[in-house]
Amino acid sequence: MLITSILTTALAGALVTASSSPTIHKRDAAPWAGSNLYFLHALPIEEQERYINTLAGWGVKVIRLWVTGLPGGCIKGSPNTTAIPHLEPTTVGTYDTTVLAALDATLALLHSAGLKAIISPHDAGQIAGANGCDAYCAKYGNQTAFYTSAQGIQDYDARLAVVLGYESPAFGGRKWGELSEVVMAFDVQNEPMIDAVGLLEEGDPGDWAEDWAYFITGDASILKAVEEADPRKEVVIEEWGVAADSEDGFNTQVEVFNDAGVPWLYWQVVPGKDQTQNGSLANCGYDGFEIGLNSAKGNVSSALTKA
Repeated sequence: MLITSILTTALAGALVTASSSPTIHKRDAAPWAGSNLYFLHALPIEEQERYINTLAGWGVKVIRLWVTGLPGGCIKGSPNTTAIPHLEPTTVGTYDTTVLAALDATLALLHSAGLKAIISPHDAGQIAGANGCDAYCAKYGNQTAFYTSAQGIQDYDARLAVVLGYESPAFGGRKWGELSEVVMAFDVQNEPMIDAVGLLEEGDPGDWAEDWAYFITGDASILKAVEEADPRKEVVIEEWGVAADSEDGFNTQVEVFNDAGVPWLYWQVVPGKDQTQNGSLANCGYDGFEIGLNSAKGNVSSALTKA
């Protein structure tokens, strides 16, 4: 099992750019594919099982999950999600493991279907308010204050210890950090720099944006570099999404990843209807990137079987 910070949306841009370049490097290893679904653990069990089994039948290998609380109600086409408190509902360091118990039941379903999970132990979008304001947001205010704080490091280490040390009822009381049969990897955090516009407004201290530009402008073949460094390592497109008005649609974009032999997880294949489908629900938290299981927005089953 890996504890890793897997490259996300910015890297997807690098590969799409590289698709027209002769320098793109196809990996020798066979790719695999999956989906993100941050609210899977809040769905009724029978809906979770139906969704997981459908994706498994299409060849999905991995689903990415979040240790996150949810408000309940209608989320991205699913009207019956359950409200779940955050792991640290109001105070950093005070834990409610309801969310871990819900995720543990989801892990059992994944294992039964032969799938594995990537688990993100926290959503950085809740530090600066992009996806709400949680206990870390209340305590630290923004990413810069959190990441540069010695106390913040201690607080987050303690959270990681709770997540990896959770004793799984579904797997005989073993700790999550030991469940290599169902957990492929733990992220360090979801989207750690989301909405961190201050880095640009302040002249890019630390050259964070400049360093990323090295990859997203096609100046380097990261696929080749990673494989040469260690053939056992992979570049994974952990999040990528296609809006209805994107210049290239889902089928065109996914072909780039499959042709390059790069594993990918879409943001998000949803169990309900996406916004492009007749009968999609109003006021249901859509962001425009969703693809429903039976949507004409993209041929998900075909893309998955080719991965």
